[in-house]
Amino acid sequence: MSLYTKQEWFSNIKGDTLSGIVVALALIPEAIAFQSLQALTLKWAFTLHSVSQ
Repeated sequence: MSLYTKQEWFSNIKGDTLSGIVVALALIPEAIAFQSLQALTLKWAFTLHSVSQ
């Protein structure tokens, strides 16, 4: 039994894409702040932060 039809699932592609981009861009300053607090390289800050979310 499906909760959503394909039409309902893909009905708001533009809005979902925009919200995904906004969330991804919001992660950048947060990861940089985390990196400076933990004295990590920027690569590790993004990796660890995205895993913990």
